[in-house]
Amino acid sequence: MNKSFQEKSIWISLVTILLIFGYYFVRVFQMAFQDEINVAQSIVLLISVIVMVIIVEVVFHIIIALRDKPQALDERDRLIELKAARNAYFVLVFGIFLPIAGIAAQVRPFIVAHVIMFIFVLSEITKFLTQLFYYRRGI
Repeated sequence: MNKSFQEKSIWISLVTILLIFGYYFVRVFQMAFQDEINVAQSIVLLISVIVMVIIVEVVFHIIIALRDKPQALDERDRLIELKAARNAYFVLVFGIFLPIAGIAAQVRPFIVAHVIMFIFVLSEITKFLTQLFYYRRGI
């Protein structure tokens, strides 16, 4: 099945975030649960992960832009983006209650901060999955 530029772009972003941030969260939570918390090391890891996401996204988006010329977004694309943003927002809003409960339970700030980050990443993943669902469903 032929995928549009927007679908390919979403797949690139989804896979990139899943792989790179998946690695990041595994490493950070290993450090946290082994009581090897090194804030400086986690900051360096975060910066390197962000740089890696940017590089991978740029490279792969250039490749698909050269192969398939990007089209202007139409009403369908905008509707899909709006529905995906709504679902991501729900995940973000309801997910934020978890770190709030962690603060109330006096969980270490390092873990609370990374749970918040995880919720942000999870909401992005929700957005991408929703967009792919609606592109495949044919709204």
